[in-house]
Amino acid sequence: MKVSRYFAVLILLTALASCSNEKNIKTLPEVDHKDLSNLHGFNLLEKFTSGWQCEPYLERDFQLISDYGFNFVRLPMDYRCITEPGKWDQLSEGPMEDLDQAIEFGEKYGIHVCINLHHAPGYCINARDLYSPDSSLWTGKSAQDAFVSLWRQMAERYKGISNDNVSFNLLNEPVGTSKEAYLEVAIRAIEAIREVDPDRLIMSDGWNVGRDPIPELAPYDVVQMFRGYWPMSITHCGANWTNNEYGPDPEWPSNQYLGQHIRAGGEGSPGIPLTVKHHFAEETPAEIIILRVCGPSTMEVRSGVRVIFERSFDPESDEVVAHETDRSTGTKTGVYLDTMQFAVPAGTKELTVHAVGGEWITFGRLSLFTEGAAQDPVVIIPGNVWSNANEAVLLKEGGFVTENAPNADWDSIYRQDHLEPWINFMNEHNIGIMVGEWGVYERAPREVTMEWMEYMLETWQEYDLGWAMWNFRGSFGVAENNRRDTEFTEVDGLMMDEEMLKILKEAISE
Repeated sequence: MKVSRYFAVLILLTALASCSNEKNIKTLPEVDHKDLSNLHGFNLLEKFTSGWQCEPYLERDFQLISDYGFNFVRLPMDYRCITEPGKWDQLSEGPMEDLDQAIEFGEKYGIHVCINLHHAPGYCINARDLYSPDSSLWTGKSAQDAFVSLWRQMAERYKGISNDNVSFNLLNEPVGTSKEAYLEVAIRAIEAIREVDPDRLIMSDGWNVGRDPIPELAPYDVVQMFRGYWPMSITHCGANWTNNEYGPDPEWPSNQYLGQHIRAGGEGSPGIPLTVKHHFAEETPAEIIILRVCGPSTMEVRSGVRVIFERSFDPESDEVVAHETDRSTGTKTGVYLDTMQFAVPAGTKELTVHAVGGEWITFGRLSLFTEGAAQDPVVIIPGNVWSNANEAVLLKEGGFVTENAPNADWDSIYRQDHLEPWINFMNEHNIGIMVGEWGVYERAPREVTMEWMEYMLETWQEYDLGWAMWNFRGSFGVAENNRRDTEFTEVDGLMMDEEMLKILKEAISE
């Protein structure tokens, strides 16, 4: 499809819309680079990765999304799905006609279509080790030129089409370089787009995997997207690509100050132990679940300075659930999922768990039977998948808090640490923002998932924010997921999670 064909279809659709008896044509949302609050919808993954699928978009999805009351889709794409084989700067006509058709579906069903390069020439958040310095988007001239060229070609193809219908989202979740390096290539692409189509609505994901606003792009009238994946112990529970495949079910609220990693120290250094400060008046049964061990290491449990339990690990030779390799060091890692029991001596005031040797040990749960072995224990579950267990734990009223936040209000912490920087950015620069991705992987507990979703939607609603759930169909979505303890209803050939869909619809109806 060339642009002329697109306009022919557009004229036809406009004519149909003028007919009072035509019920399928819906009005596109009004899209303003200063305000994206009216956009709510989903990510569609038909061209998400060349290793998985590169298929046409489905009209059924657009119709259902529209019928349910949503008006936005983001299309994260792998450049290899839309370019000629081996030519990362040349769009391929056949796949691009699929994209043209998606935009036509958007026009027909009143849905704004946001085109995103999820895997760009030289960079993908999920394949950061794939590219050498010469082929990287951050340092390779050919990759940078290809990135700019693809966006210029997009601008030429869709020039003149309303911003209500289509926008460009430059790059998914930039990270792994300096912000200056991202800005250099992003601004080149912005200028190339605007040279062809001066008024095109352009979006940028926030810096640092979509976590941080980028004030330097505000003068270019570029709106920005951030992520709603917090905490990842919930949103990516069971996801093997985030090192969160194993471990106990998360809780909500979740103590984000306590991380999984118990790190070994160097010569004379204690490293980063897991620390529990509590006066154990009586001998207390305890058990700890070890998830992963990186490098040959010994776990030592200490009461004060005295070792009360130890266990040695060697991922090279031990029988383990799985072998992995630490990406940052290349060290062999073993997945253990072992539960070890010990007793905390009476009189203990500080209990610590150390990694001696190796790189690190991760734990999934520490249970302390402070009321006796026959009673429910105090269960300490880390809330942060990747960070260190460097905040001391205090036992309190049958639960635990971290020493740095004994009266933690996780609602306030989320707003202060994650949301308010974006709200302040929006207000200061008078520029639109929205949640470009959010959702919960299908392996998370049902009750935790629903409680978390209701909280996030209510919070975003307070600030009048638009959002796009990852995804519509699939493991994060409302259709065709495999969530446990879920009743599904068949709708137009899709198995729909009606309870989850109800929460989403209520969030946009108020």
